Amino acid sequence: MTRALQRFRRVIILNLVDSGLETQEHKLAQAYIRLVLLFNNPSLTYVGFDFHEYW
Repeated sequence: MTRALQRFRRVIILNLVDSGLETQEHKLAQAYIRLVLLFNNPSLTYVGFDFHEYW
C-alpha cells in the first residue's frame, strides 16, 4: 500500500465482498476494514459496496 500511495498520493479501496452478517465473506470484510483503520492514513479511502443489497 505504501508504494501505491507514493505513486498515486491518494488511493481508494473498493471492497465488493459480501458483507452479510451470516456469510464467510463478512469475516473477510471485517478483517479488511480493521487493516485499513490500522493503516490510519488520510490519503486512503475505503468504500464497502455489497451488490446483494442493491440487486
